[in-house]
Amino acid sequence: MTTFLKIQNIKEKDKTPLVTELIEIVYLLQEEIQKLKDEIAILKGLKRKGSGRKFQSLF
Repeated sequence: MTTFLKIQNIKEKDKTPLVTELIEIVYLLQEEIQKLKDEIAILKGLKRKGSGRKFQSLF
């Protein structure tokens, strides 16, 4: 089971450009990890998990 970061509770004062950029990077890395897990499952002959996850707007 994959856990994706939830960031809905970040306060406005904490949403600096750096924080926003780091959150975007985390989302991209999570997507890449899921793709790699799916590829490993295919190579092992297992059923893929849904990789069509889309992320909503960060803020």
